[in-house]
Amino acid sequence: MSNFAPALIAVLVTATASAGTVNDPACHPSSAHPYPVVLVHGRSGHVTDMHAISDALLGAGFCVFGRDYGMYDGQTGLDHLTVSGGQLRDFIHEVLASTGATQVDAVGYSEGTGVIQDFILGKGGAGSVNRVVSFDGLQHPYAHVGAAGIVDSDLFLPNLLATARLVDPAITAQQVITSAIDLYAGVGGQIGDLDRGVAESPFAADLFDPAYWTALQGSLSEPNGVYIRVATTGHSLPTHDRGAGVCYTNLVSLGDTLVGPSAGFQDPASEVDNIVLQSSADHGTVIGDAGGLAKMLDALNAACAAATGGDGGSGGDGDSGTASGSDDGGGSDDGGGGGQHVGCNAAGSRGRAAWLPVVVALGMVRRRRR
Repeated sequence: MSNFAPALIAVLVTATASAGTVNDPACHPSSAHPYPVVLVHGRSGHVTDMHAISDALLGAGFCVFGRDYGMYDGQTGLDHLTVSGGQLRDFIHEVLASTGATQVDAVGYSEGTGVIQDFILGKGGAGSVNRVVSFDGLQHPYAHVGAAGIVDSDLFLPNLLATARLVDPAITAQQVITSAIDLYAGVGGQIGDLDRGVAESPFAADLFDPAYWTALQGSLSEPNGVYIRVATTGHSLPTHDRGAGVCYTNLVSLGDTLVGPSAGFQDPASEVDNIVLQSSADHGTVIGDAGGLAKMLDALNAACAAATGGDGGSGGDGDSGTASGSDDGGGSDDGGGGGQHVGCNAAGSRGRAAWLPVVVALGMVRRRRR
């Protein structure tokens, strides 16, 4: 607590002393904070939802910008990730032009992290980004489940769709999602907070699309036949999940039951800092967590020394080297906010057989609907 208390006080003081506004056209980065910060909200959210983050940043002297993205069927963040990533690309270019900065820092929340990565990895945007700070973000396509008899588990969504198509080649991602919602409701559980409106959106379809994730990260993080991982925080296979020259700080709250380390963390690398926040904040409140805000400021105040030859993704601007880890996991973090660094390749049960009956059932449900 001796390290946490000063950091918490600093966050509260700087937020109270905030002297700027988001999207201030007169704001130009200082020598102390040369990179404007772009906020990227979560699914169905708005930049204004990230007010605790913007207050902390403005109070610390950063220029802060943000714009809602991904409008589909009356809601933000529900369009395809490639569409949202293109909108973010255009906005970042506007910010760079208006501020005269050479790069931005980006703070993503939930789906917003996936949109940032679509820009960096899918659209060659690594050269425009210095650092990414992620709050319970979408780095990999896993989802927590809450069905009876399955505890602390993550579904790997692309393999679910690929295998369902072996049963029924015509099945769509939306049909898989809605069928899974029905099946899990029948046994007293749920898949995250998916409802039918979200399940039928282009964004949700991208979550299940193996082609999208293979194109973005060069390969999938689970081999064929792995549908569920039990009591694990890692990925079975490394991917090219970071942009060349970009530093990443990934914050995942211990109290979040929707997005866990499997989804929110990247493969270990010297420029990747994966941190579990020892916090009861859930997915909706993590962006106001004092410990997380303190770690965000620590990260953005630190120099990024990422090697320029790192992974750039299949659509990015770097080499396609294999992720290498410098974080050995389990070590206690000495920064503010009570975090714990975790290595991403922790072993865990794969539980392949547990999900096979559900995949077969999905195909049967699809056939009955014809």
